[in-house]
Amino acid sequence: MVSRGRDKSPTPLKQHLKRHHVMQFEEIQQVKSSDCEVLDEETKKRCILFFNDHQLSFRSIESESFRKFMEVLNVPWRVPCRQTFQEWIEMASRKIKDKLITSLRMWTDTIGLTADACADPAQNAFIGITGQFFNKITKQLEMRVLDLIPCSESETGVEIASKIEEVLRMYGIGTVGTSIKVMGITTDNGSNMLDGVKRLGFPQVNCMAHSLQLCLTGPLFGNSQNGKHPNKGIMLPLVKKFRAYAKKIRKSKTAAGILRDFQTALHRPLLKFLKDVPTRWNSTYTSMQRVEEIGFTIINKWVLEVNKRCSGAHLKELSQEEQHTVTLLVVFLQPFTKMTKFLEGCSNSTLSLVFPLLQKLIKHVRDFDPMNNVLLTKFRTAVESHLQKRFMLNNQLALLATALDPRAKSDTDQLLAPALLRECYRMLETRLLEMHPTLPSPSPARTDSYSLLYSPEKAPPASSRSSIPPMRLARSSLQTELTTYMACRYDGTQPDPFAWWQQQQRNFPTIYNCIPCYSLNPFAIPGVIPVYETGNAI
Repeated sequence: MVSRGRDKSPTPLKQHLKRHHVMQFEEIQQVKSSDCEVLDEETKKRCILFFNDHQLSFRSIESESFRKFMEVLNVPWRVPCRQTFQEWIEMASRKIKDKLITSLRMWTDTIGLTADACADPAQNAFIGITGQFFNKITKQLEMRVLDLIPCSESETGVEIASKIEEVLRMYGIGTVGTSIKVMGITTDNGSNMLDGVKRLGFPQVNCMAHSLQLCLTGPLFGNSQNGKHPNKGIMLPLVKKFRAYAKKIRKSKTAAGILRDFQTALHRPLLKFLKDVPTRWNSTYTSMQRVEEIGFTIINKWVLEVNKRCSGAHLKELSQEEQHTVTLLVVFLQPFTKMTKFLEGCSNSTLSLVFPLLQKLIKHVRDFDPMNNVLLTKFRTAVESHLQKRFMLNNQLALLATALDPRAKSDTDQLLAPALLRECYRMLETRLLEMHPTLPSPSPARTDSYSLLYSPEKAPPASSRSSIPPMRLARSSLQTELTTYMACRYDGTQPDPFAWWQQQQRNFPTIYNCIPCYSLNPFAIPGVIPVYETGNAI
C-alpha cells in the first residue's frame, strides 16, 4: 500500500517505484485518487462513529493493537494520530452544531432549557445545556443537547449565567432580536444555579428528581449545610450497620466465606451485602433490599461467627425492632424508587407530570401504616415535611402544563384532586384572558398549590364535571371553547398528549396555541446524563 504525505506529494517509496519498478508503478497509478478520497472520508466518518458509540478515549487511536488491526485490513487509509483525530471530532461537532442552529429556528418559536453541572474524572468542571421544544414540522416534543461547556471549579452564579448566555446567543435563543423564546430553565436547587438563572431573568424550574433526592437523604442520612442547622438522619444508625456489613465482606475473605457457607448449608442464593452511596438514597434502598433477601436469621448468625473468628471485628446484630423497621422501610421507599427510575428513563418529560406524580407520592405517604413502629413513624413525618417544603411554591408553569395535559382529565385514573384540577384550569383561564385583554379578569389563583394536593374533596361524577371549575369568562367563542375542553373526557386510547392535541386542534384552536408555550418545560434533567458519561469516557 502506497500513501501520500500530508502535502499530497508522492512519497519516497512511490518515487523509487517510478524510477526502478515501472510495472508496479503503473499498477498503482490505476487506482483513482478520487476513489481513495471517497474511501478516506467514509472511513473517517465510520471511525468517528465507532469511537463515539463505544465511548472510547482519544488515546485508543494511538494504541498498537488498533494500528495493527488497521494494517491487517489493508485499506488505503492512514491511521491518524491522537491530535488529528481530536480535530476530526471537533470538526464533526461544529458541523452538527451549525446544522442545529439553522434547523432550530425553523422548528420552534419557544423552548424549555435544562442546565446542570458535572465533573470528569480529572475534576474538570462542565455545564451541560439541553433544549426541549415542540417541533412545528414533526408535531412532536423533541430534546437536543445544545452544548457541554467547560467552566472553572468555583462555578459561581455569575460564571454560570455568562456561560449559558454565551450558548443561547450562539443559537439565537432568548436574546434581544431573536425569535426563540425561553419558557423556563430546569436546574437543581444549588445556590449557584439559582443565582445564575436569576441573573439571566428566565423562569426557574426545580428538578423533581433532585428535589425527591433531598426529601429522602435528610431523613435517611441527615443533612448539614456548611455546618449550619445540622440534622441527624433518623435512619442513620441502621444504615451504618449495613455499611459495616458491606465493608467487612469486601475487606475479609474469612467473613465472605462464612456468609457463603451459611447460605450453602441452607440452600439459599449466594448473595453479598451491597455498598451504598451516601449521596444517592436509592442505593441505600437497594442495600436494604439485599439485607432482606439474605435473611435476618442468617445475618445475625454471620455477625456472631465473624466477631468470633475475625480479629478486630465488632459488628452488631439486628434487633427485632430493626428487622421490623427494615421490612417496613423497603415497602415505604418502593414508590419513590419506581418514580426515580421513571425520571431517569424519561427522555421527554414535561411539567404536566409533576402534580400527578407528586400526588401519588403524597397519598402513599399519608396512607402508609407504620404499624406502631416509632422509628418509621418519625421517618414518615420527616419525609412528609420535606415534601411540603420542597414542593410548596406556586409553580404557574406546572399548573398551566397540567391544565393542557389531557391525561389529567381521565375518568379511569384520578390523577389529580378536583381542587387542584380547578386551580390548573383557573390558571389556564388567566393565560387565555391575557391573550384576549378585552375580556374580564378571572378570580385570583391560589398561592399554595401543595395544599390542594391534600384536598379531601371527592371527585364528582363525570356528568357534573362540565361545571368545574366556575369560570368568569364573557359570553364568547372562547368561553364555549374552554367550557367544552373542561367537559371533554380522555379515554386513554392516545397515550401521547401531543398526538391527542393534533386530533383535537380544530375543536380547541385557541387553547392549542398555548401548547408550544407551556407544555415543553422539563421537570427533570436526566437528558444531559448520557452526554456527561460520554464526556467523562473521552
